[in-house]
Amino acid sequence: LLHAVQSFLRLQAGNGRLVLGALAGALCGLSGLLPAPGWLSPLLGGLCSLAAVGAAFAPVRPGLFLRCWLCTWLASFLLAGFLLFIAQVAPPGYLGVVGGAVYLNLSLPALFVGTCLAYLALWLFRRAFPREASPLPARLVISSSAGEATVFAKADTGCALREPFSGLPVVLCQASALGDAAPAAAVDYLQGR
Repeated sequence: LLHAVQSFLRLQAGNGRLVLGALAGALCGLSGLLPAPGWLSPLLGGLCSLAAVGAAFAPVRPGLFLRCWLCTWLASFLLAGFLLFIAQVAPPGYLGVVGGAVYLNLSLPALFVGTCLAYLALWLFRRAFPREASPLPARLVISSSAGEATVFAKADTGCALREPFSGLPVVLCQASALGDAAPAAAVDYLQGR
């Protein structure tokens, strides 16, 4: 679930942080074994999700943290709905619940075909929604004989502009961001001289 949230929101979290978040969620999930009234379950679930998201993605801005938390809830509802669908579709005798764990009695060919279909669905999803090459802004230092300027840039996969002689990708920025580092010819052109 945390990996799905990380991919959906394009967050930068290492595998160790995701494992730490999963561990926090699993330990908090043990609270479901405590004798508590039914109305307390959603509150405990929300706190468990909060702990998992905090361990995996904190520190982030409060708005982004709220989005992480809500996306985690959405992903878990989707997973629960999928498992409920499987429970409704599976013929009697093919689904068993023992000690809170769900067991599916599938034949080896059905398991193989189901696994292949799951990997195909994941592959199609990744093709439809490719990950950004560089989700974080890069710090660029632009130097010229007139001066030096520091700008921040983000990779834009939709920009296909290239410098005609070298073929290198072009970085677009406002002339005011360059300050003294802007070439004199460019400044004259922009001011209509």
